[in-house]
Amino acid sequence: MDHPLPWAGPSVNGPPLLPNGVGGDPELFGALDLGTNNCRLMIAAQTAGGFRVVDSFTRTVRLGEGLHHTGRLSDVAMNRTVEACRYVLSVWRGGRWGCFRP
Repeated sequence: MDHPLPWAGPSVNGPPLLPNGVGGDPELFGALDLGTNNCRLMIAAQTAGGFRVVDSFTRTVRLGEGLHHTGRLSDVAMNRTVEACRYVLSVWRGGRWGCFRP
């Protein structure tokens, strides 16, 4: 590979985390991917060369289960998905990732 991966972090890219966050901590970015099968969350810190993943979460929610038979999302599938989102919210509110802005 000719160049380091931008998301690989300081162990590959060398430069330290950029202190853009609260109290000199690195600024964190989050991405939530809610699909028909999984709920995924990735938290990353900005580095001089890109991003470094600092935490992640995946839960199988099977949101699309049965959709091809009924044309509707089932209540059970939606409940599993809401519970996964509630878990992410509870961890965020618990301060695990510091302050977030919408």
